[in-house]
Amino acid sequence: VLTNLTPDHLDRYLTADDYYADKMLLFANALEHSRWVLNHDDTRVMEMTSGLQGEKLYFSLHDKADASFDDASGTLHLFGSKLLSRSEFNLMGDHNVANALAAALAVGVASERFATPDAISKMGQALKTFNSLAHRLEVVAEVDGIQWINDSKATNVSSAMVAIAGMRRPTVLLLGGRHKGETYTALSDAIRKSVKKIIAFGEAADEIEKDLDGVVRIEKLGDDFEEVMAKARESAESGDAVLMSPACSSYDMFRNYEERGERFRQLALAS
Repeated sequence: VLTNLTPDHLDRYLTADDYYADKMLLFANALEHSRWVLNHDDTRVMEMTSGLQGEKLYFSLHDKADASFDDASGTLHLFGSKLLSRSEFNLMGDHNVANALAAALAVGVASERFATPDAISKMGQALKTFNSLAHRLEVVAEVDGIQWINDSKATNVSSAMVAIAGMRRPTVLLLGGRHKGETYTALSDAIRKSVKKIIAFGEAADEIEKDLDGVVRIEKLGDDFEEVMAKARESAESGDAVLMSPACSSYDMFRNYEERGERFRQLALAS
């Protein structure tokens, strides 16, 4: 299963293509009878797997595919059968819908008995039981009408992009940490749709301010996370969301992203 290819770890890889080359080792032992579950919406995935041996099966949020999402009806489908309604799926973000389609498709191609309408219905029932994991678009609190969302695991630009794109409330966005070599300009379109203010913090604050200047109002702070959270609380009003999706690693201020997320949770609950 290949869900997507986006730049990451450019603090360790010379170029994004070097990083993708490592990802493509997934296909090093491809055979004619191999089965591959691929993201039809990712141009790079489609290009890099075009000559691949084996049977290719696709999932898509936008086009007809083996596993697909019908935006008009708000329904996820597998092999033409209804999997479940989007409203019944508890995870935030379009990327989680894509992940659900990919996972269901992987099960469906494992055996013919898993591709029947009855089996697909059971998969849909199971998907209804999923809830957010800690630090992954996790709603940790709603206080005075303000929703606090912990996405500390979003340590790169592409992860932050899908989180921001999935926001449906006016959003105060917390971006920052240790810079990983990516530019933040790729976030611009998603930010324009829902973000009312960015609070840039940590070592990457200057880079964030430079790359996103003029896109939305930015307030730059330092490495005092309590100050960051206090400013977020001051900047949000009832009906808004505060989203920490940092697009950076945590190592300038915390031991790891889990510690960063836990601190976010503590301070949000203390609001």
